[in-house]
Amino acid sequence: MKRLVYLDVAKALSIILVVIGHYNQLDFPIWYQKTVFGIYTFHIPLFMYASGYLYSLTGVRNGYGDFLWKKFRRLMIPYFVVSFIVITVKLLFQGFAYVSNPVTLWSYLRMFYRPEAGFYLWFVWSLWCMFAIVPMCKTKQQRLVLFFITLVAHIIPLPETDFFCFTQTKKMFVYFMLGVIASDYKDSFASLRRIPLGVYFVVFMVVELLYAAYPIELYPYKFIIAFVGIAFMVSLSKYIAQKGSKATISCLMLISSASYVIYLFHTMFEGFAKAVMHKMALFVDGGQIAVFLLGFVFATSLGLSMPILLNRWVLNRYKVTKFLFGLK
Repeated sequence: MKRLVYLDVAKALSIILVVIGHYNQLDFPIWYQKTVFGIYTFHIPLFMYASGYLYSLTGVRNGYGDFLWKKFRRLMIPYFVVSFIVITVKLLFQGFAYVSNPVTLWSYLRMFYRPEAGFYLWFVWSLWCMFAIVPMCKTKQQRLVLFFITLVAHIIPLPETDFFCFTQTKKMFVYFMLGVIASDYKDSFASLRRIPLGVYFVVFMVVELLYAAYPIELYPYKFIIAFVGIAFMVSLSKYIAQKGSKATISCLMLISSASYVIYLFHTMFEGFAKAVMHKMALFVDGGQIAVFLLGFVFATSLGLSMPILLNRWVLNRYKVTKFLFGLK
C-alpha cells in the first residue's frame, strides 16, 4: 500500500492537540479553556476517522482471529502495562506530591474494565471494540449499513457507564465508520477534495466560534461541528503534505510514528511537569500570561518529546519492550 503521508500528518496534528487538550485546569485562563473546549469538538473524531480510513485500506488479511490478536497485542497489552505503571507511580507519590486523579489498590482490579489509570485511556478500549466489530462487515454495503447504525447509536441517548468505555465507544464509533466510508466510497467524496483550504478554515472558525458562544448539547449539532473539524484538518494535512518543508514533514512523521506511545505516556510526563511547577512559587502564585505560557510550553513539550525519546531509545530497542508496548 502506497503510504498516504497526509494521514500521518493528520495523526501527528491530532496527537499534538491531544497533548495540548490534556493540559488544562479550572484555574487556567478562560481564553485557554475555550481553546481546549474547541479542540475537544474534533481532535478525537479526527483520530477515529484516520483509524477507520486506514482500516478500510488494509482490512483483514489473515483471518479474523489473527487480526484480533494483532489488535489486542497492539492496543490492549500496552494499555494494561501502562495502567499498571501509572497506578503504581501514583500510589507511590500521591502521599507527598501533587497527583491528579488519585488511585487506590482497588485500581489494579478496576483497570480491567475501565480506564482507572487515567480517563484518557478510554480511547484504547473504544478503538479495540471497534476493531472487534467492523471486520464482521465484509462488504462495502454492510459497512455502509454499520455506519448508519453507529450514526443512530450516536444520536440516541442511553444511560452512561464507564464499564468497558461503552459510552465513549457509542459516541465515537460513527467517526471511525466515517473514515471507513470515506475510503470505501472515494469517488463520492471527490467533490469535497476540490474545496479550497481557505473555505474549510472559514467554515471551521464560524462553527467553532458559534459553539463557543452557544454550546448547545444537541444532535446533530455536535456531529456537524466534528465533521467540519475533520474536513478542515484533513484538508490542512493534505496541504502540509504537499507544501510543507522536508523538515516539517519529517518532524510530523516522527510524531505520527510514535503517536500511540505519546498517547499512552503523555499525561505521565505532563503530570510530572505539573508536580514540579506546583512546588515552584513562580507558578503557584503567578497569574500573568507569560508565566502561564511558560508552564504550558514546559508541560506540553515534555508530554510530547519524552514519549518520543522513550519510544526511540528504550521501547524500540528490546524485544520484551516491543511486545509490552505493541511495537513492531
